[in-house]
Amino acid sequence: MNLALIRRYFLPTSLMMGAVIGAGVFSLPYVIVKSGWVLGAFWLLLGTVVVTLIHLFYADLVLMTSGKHNFVGLNKIYSGNFYAAIALVASLVQMFFELLVYLVLTFSFAKIMGISSGLGVMLIFWATASAAIFLSLKKLEFLETFITVAVIVIIFLLFSWSLPNINNLKFELKSLGESIYWLLPLAPIIFSLNGRVGIVETIRVTKRRDVRGVILAGTIIPAIIYLLFIVAAFNLSTQVTPDGITGLLGALPNFFLFGIGILGLLCIWSSYVIMGYDMEDVMRFDLKMHGSLRVLLVIFLPLFLYFLGFSDLTALVSFIGGIFLGVEAFLIIKMWWRAVFKMNKKSFIFKTRPVGLMSLVGGVFVIVLLAELAKYL
Repeated sequence: MNLALIRRYFLPTSLMMGAVIGAGVFSLPYVIVKSGWVLGAFWLLLGTVVVTLIHLFYADLVLMTSGKHNFVGLNKIYSGNFYAAIALVASLVQMFFELLVYLVLTFSFAKIMGISSGLGVMLIFWATASAAIFLSLKKLEFLETFITVAVIVIIFLLFSWSLPNINNLKFELKSLGESIYWLLPLAPIIFSLNGRVGIVETIRVTKRRDVRGVILAGTIIPAIIYLLFIVAAFNLSTQVTPDGITGLLGALPNFFLFGIGILGLLCIWSSYVIMGYDMEDVMRFDLKMHGSLRVLLVIFLPLFLYFLGFSDLTALVSFIGGIFLGVEAFLIIKMWWRAVFKMNKKSFIFKTRPVGLMSLVGGVFVIVLLAELAKYL
């Protein structure tokens, strides 16, 4: 392949994919089984469409704004200090819960490796990752690349192994589940595909005329990879579990499961370090928080939340995807609407004013947000 083409298309798309692909994929087989595969496939398609549109709206905001600004800074420019404060709080709380998701997943990977002391593995994981955050290991750029490659390798290994069983499911896969589960997959799908944090960096290495194509490819390709994992989990599991992987016990050789467990732990360890480093940056530069308080919160709050009982993977990814990403989507649409309709800024992504697409995105996120809030009322 021509080196210039690699720099122009492949590298920016890989960077965007790296921001999207993550731990959320492991929750998807279970929620799709519960809703039924017909609805699950529909939600995966719809979720891909609306998250891709959110990414495009946000990329457009970045392109039409001079200077370098983060999510909070853009809210301050287009929506004012009040909405900037909402963006800051929502982003920070969301990141704490994402760290908690990684802690919960350590138990699953330890289990498929045959390790009985999941708590011990989790504590070692937490201690080493927390130390790495404050050693600034996030600056080692290979971490982002490793996460992407590790998840893709895990998924392709499982999918390849599952192919001989593609017509021999070990459980009943319903076309439609019970009605109480019909909306269940949408919030986890949104969580799994969200890559807003990587858009600024992606744009930095992308030619302006290529941004739309790179964002589209960088969001849609992960959705296709996720579909392969869902199919693999269906084909290999005797029972699809909430974490998507412990149901593979007994279906694969122990050495294969052990390798997947090691790869999975390294992947979520890298994600934990990167997320923790980003949180520390937000608290240092946006909140001007004292150093010792930052250290205490980043290191101990996720562990404290776990011991408080926040350990249900499906509930966690639904909570993040339904509530915090719902708020994030609202803030992005509001900013874009104000930039284009009130401040008459020129869109670099959309040739016309996509009022219908904005309504679609807004409607989907309202449904997801209300469905998630209803669980707690």
